[in-house]
Amino acid sequence: MLVMSYVQNSLVDDTFQILQEKRWKDSNYEDSLYHLLICSCKEASRYEDAIRTYNKMPQSDIYPNLHITSSMIDVFSILNRFTEAEDLYLKLIHCGDAANTITFNVMLDIYGKAGFLIKARKVFWMAHKQYLADIISYNTIISVHGKNKDFKLMRYFVQRMRNADYSSFLEAYNSMLDAYGKEGLLEKFNEVLQEMKQTSCTSNHYTYNILINIYGKKGWIEEVADVLSELKQCGLEPDLYSYDSLIKAYGIAGMVEEVVNVVLEMRTKGIDPDRVAYSNLVVALRQNENSLEAVKWSLWMKQIGMSK
Repeated sequence: MLVMSYVQNSLVDDTFQILQEKRWKDSNYEDSLYHLLICSCKEASRYEDAIRTYNKMPQSDIYPNLHITSSMIDVFSILNRFTEAEDLYLKLIHCGDAANTITFNVMLDIYGKAGFLIKARKVFWMAHKQYLADIISYNTIISVHGKNKDFKLMRYFVQRMRNADYSSFLEAYNSMLDAYGKEGLLEKFNEVLQEMKQTSCTSNHYTYNILINIYGKKGWIEEVADVLSELKQCGLEPDLYSYDSLIKAYGIAGMVEEVVNVVLEMRTKGIDPDRVAYSNLVVALRQNENSLEAVKWSLWMKQIGMSK
């Protein structure tokens, strides 16, 4: 409680002093205190303080254990410091320590973002061999291959997921829809939609946003309208990402009045348009010969600190 209280009140250095001045008889207990401090910093989004804590540990003859190292891998991942995260992961593996499920999943995500598919698969199979692969592991490896346009292996891991008897496939379906849609493989895209219907898989906001985005880029406004109707029938309302895609879709279709109406609707519903929304609005106006209005909205963006 004392450690968490100090972190919440930005007194991390005072915590260091307490931990370093105290002579702990139980090294495991001392490890636990440092781990608690690192986790408290992470939960408070004080990532640099978490790193400072980790770097100070060797000075007190405290050596990182599995839990501490896993937490630091997560911290470095959040900060996009992938090299440092990988170094810790490899150190963990080379020391013979078994990583946990969370660590494996973080490394899957890191290697996926970097496009290192072979390394990602190696991590997945290591987790699988140790019975540590969970539904997040499968969804991540499927998403990784989809985003990197390796559709054959994406489908392969979907089948492996089925063989593992997981009941929830929504995230996997969303990954396939996003991958096929962005690549313009509409036949495969429609096959996934049909499969979702056959298995009675309920769509979520992310599913509908993918559909709006893909149909919108094609200028298929009727299909976009159908998606919006289905969204509302399910008791959902457009979210920020839905509106961003709608603005872009109406702009591509040359429906300038609808573009402006979407922005006004967002404000009415208490959804603050983000930079993407305003940028899409400005682009839509310019592409449809409304340069004066585009300039006005550009100036508005600058006034609210949202300049392109």
